[in-house]
Amino acid sequence: MRQIPHIANQTKGDHQSPHISVRPALGSRWLLCGITALTVFVFPNALYGKERKIKSDTDLSSLGATSGTFSDSIKFDKNGNTLFIDGDVNDVTLAGEIHVKSGRNGNTIEAESDFTGTVSLSADNEYNQDITLRGGTIAIIGSGKLGNGNFSGDMDLGSGANTGIFKQD
Repeated sequence: MRQIPHIANQTKGDHQSPHISVRPALGSRWLLCGITALTVFVFPNALYGKERKIKSDTDLSSLGATSGTFSDSIKFDKNGNTLFIDGDVNDVTLAGEIHVKSGRNGNTIEAESDFTGTVSLSADNEYNQDITLRGGTIAIIGSGKLGNGNFSGDMDLGSGANTGIFKQD
């Protein structure tokens, strides 16, 4: 049996400490690398942008906006996408800006027929494309604006039982 050399007077409890440097286990090094990578690549995006991108048709409730105030900005990232508002959304205020990436068009905000709540827009939004309402209410409140105050998109309020309400306070 091999004996480990000891340094005099370096004891902990009843056992002397070995004179061998101890490296952290491989797993702990990978964990440290993983935490560093998350800090560098994941956290700054979440803390910096606070912007939710609409890259394909998206339900507002999938962005976490189902009631109360949603302060992240919403950005249409491609052509022809729709932000749907349906029955899973109650009264919600979108306090962040809704905008469309430069050069993109054909995007729509659409409230579906099973939506009965109110979506209030309170920011000065550059969004200047179509809005289709088949249920519920979309309200521009406070200093909120669409198209930076010069909205030129189409507003389709539906007909018959499937109508929506647009209000500007």
